[in-house]
This record gives sequence, C-alpha cells and structure tokens, in this order.
Amino acid sequence: MRFRPRPLVLALALAFATAALPERAVARTAVMTFSLPADADETDQMIVRFKPGRGTTRAGGPPEALPSAATLSRQAGLDMVARRSMGGGAQVYRLTAGKKRLAEVRAAARRLMAQNPDVLYAEPDARMFPLSVPNDARYGEMWHLHAPTATGNPATTSEGSANLPGAWAITTGRPTLVIGVIDTGILPNHQDLLGRTVAGYDFISTATVANDGDGRDGDPTDPGDCTNNATCSSSWHGTHVAGTIGAAANNGQGIAGINWQSKIQALRVLGVGGGYTSDIADAIRWGAGAPTMDGSNPWPQGANPTPARVLNLSLGGSGVCNTTTQEAIDTAVGLGTVVVVAAGNENQSLAEVPKQPATCNGIIPSLPPRATAAGPPTATTTATAAITSPSPRRAAIRMRCMERMVSVAFFRPSMAARPRH
Repeated sequence: MRFRPRPLVLALALAFATAALPERAVARTAVMTFSLPADADETDQMIVRFKPGRGTTRAGGPPEALPSAATLSRQAGLDMVARRSMGGGAQVYRLTAGKKRLAEVRAAARRLMAQNPDVLYAEPDARMFPLSVPNDARYGEMWHLHAPTATGNPATTSEGSANLPGAWAITTGRPTLVIGVIDTGILPNHQDLLGRTVAGYDFISTATVANDGDGRDGDPTDPGDCTNNATCSSSWHGTHVAGTIGAAANNGQGIAGINWQSKIQALRVLGVGGGYTSDIADAIRWGAGAPTMDGSNPWPQGANPTPARVLNLSLGGSGVCNTTTQEAIDTAVGLGTVVVVAAGNENQSLAEVPKQPATCNGIIPSLPPRATAAGPPTATTTATAAITSPSPRRAAIRMRCMERMVSVAFFRPSMAARPRH
C-alpha cells in the first residue's frame, strides 16, 4: 500500500524476471520453481488483537491486563501459550499441540471472537512462501528488459518487453531511494550487490525457521532455507529478487538490475518452511518507517534509520488477505510507501483461487508471465493488476500500457498512489 512512487517502481513488478544469483546457483535450470511443502496449509500459531486499552498504555493510567493464555485456550477450544507482542498491538500465541490445518485454527479463532468481547480479531498466523523466479544470469538473455525489437532469446518474441533501455534514458534510479525486499534475506557479498545495500533486519522470530542459530537480529544474511543438502537445495530467493531490482550495472559481470542507483534493504521473513504472517507484518511496518510498534511501545531494535519508500513482497500463500497484513499495509501506505506484491505464477485467477497478500487493498500487484517458445506464458491473472511483467505474443497495447505505468511510477505519484478497491 505505500504509494509514494520513486524512480523505477517497475523494478518491483518484474521481481520474477531474472536476478543476481549466488555463483553456485548460476548453472541451474532456466526456471526455478518453488513447490509448496506438504504442510503449507497448516500453522502452529494464532494472532489475536485485543480492543484498545487491553495490553496497551492509555493516557492517565496503566494498561489493562490481557486475558491469560489459559482463558483464551478455553474460549477457543485450542490450547495455546503466549509467544510475543507484534507491531500494531496484536499478540502471537503458539499452539501447544503443534501444527493444525488453517481451517481448524480459523474455526478456533471464530470461537474465541464469539466468546471474548475484548478480542478485536483473531486469525491463523498463516505461513507465506517464496514465489517462482526465473534463473537467468545474463543480460543478453533478459529479453523482458529489452526494447521491443531487440530479442535476447531467439526462442521467444519480444512483444511485451519492458523497454528498460528507454527507461534508463530517462533515469537509472535515485541514490536516495531505499527499496525494501521482504524475502529470505540476501547474500550481501554477492558481486552484483556490493555497495548496493543499507542495513536491514532479520524478522524471523523462530530459530528453527531462521536456520541461523537464533531468532530476530540485525543480520538479514540468507543462510539458506534448506537444512539437508542431500534432499533439497536452498532457493536464495531474496538474492534473486534483490538482483532483479538493483544488481550493479556496467561492471562487466552477472546481470544488470533495473535500478542502478537506489539502495536495497533486506528485510528477512522467510526461512525453512516459509515464514509467518506475524513476522511479515512487522517487517512491513518497520521497513516503512513506523516509529513505534503500536503507537506507544518502541521497536526493540529501534526505528528504521533508512525507511524504504518501496516495499517488494515476492511471496504468498493461499486465501484472501488477512486482517493482520492489511493493517500493516495500511500503516505503510499512510507513511507514503509503495507496496508491490507478486500475484503468483500458476495460471490461476485470483478471483477463483485467491492468494495473499496479493488480494490486499492498496498494493500494486505484479503479474509475472514466463516466456516459452511453445505457447503463451504462465501467469496468475487479476482484473485489478496495476503492472504486468512482460510476456511473449502480447499486442502493442500491452507495451504502451507498460510504458504508461513506468511514466506513472517515475512522474505521477498521485496516480500511482491510488489504492485499488
């Protein structure tokens, strides 16, 4: 939802196009596809937000005590223990029995809301996962960035290409702009990201998910999201996305990012098995520069010294936008930040198969079609998409629309800032 555009917002809409890769990842297949784990529709946490006054400081007196976890467990019909407070004033509770299906946790949340008048809302702390990104490490093959007549991949046409050389003739970015990448973290020593980053944060609150030996800390380095190299390999998804947005250009190696000047801020939320909604919501608030967690309590790590004016979320999960994420996006938009969200790559309509946070209000949803020699691209579709990344066999109108969106992102903040309804 944050929508004060700065140069090259389109970079985020193309977050699945190509990216800077770890050297060990360059030789992999042309397109990396991330399949959801078998337990993707499960969670072991619930988010509960109480009405104003409960657990928050009020003028003229101390905060009212929150109900005990035992009371909440009885009302929800599901045993829980208190875990932590989060930005926005909500609380995170851990299910003592472990992971449950989202439908079961949702039903328990409804029971809790029905029996406890102090609860503003309760919902599953659903997990999100990285979405697919192509694995192309050479600009010569980055057909989607070229001018419409300059195809870098002979297996595809270039209709629908973004014509980034034309955009670069106008601007290559703004050094004062910070783009927050809410993802798996990055490899800060990658050759194409050296000197392109500002300090970020690791928001993963569960050590087993973080895979770096602890929970939240000031180091958003991606240690990998695979714990057994014999059975899986890490995605390095955040480095892919950060490279697409801002890989160093004109250095004779790797790829060229879309924005050559602005800084990347890694906000790590995804690890082993994805990432929790509660961590993602906190990253959105902190990344946008919210001065405190909930209007009164300071962030334990302090406020973001370099707030992002654009946040990119190339992640998603099943279902419609949840309240926790929507409130975080609302906060970000209110601070003047643009939020770009991937809509998926599964050839499904969001109206038929909703995904979050792509169904949230106030965002710029990104549609990332994939070029193939055999037929039309694979993409998720939505009638409310603001920017579509390139695909073959598109009519000339698609190109004009893309260029129009680039001009809006560069020069027309008032238009780009309109939330969708």
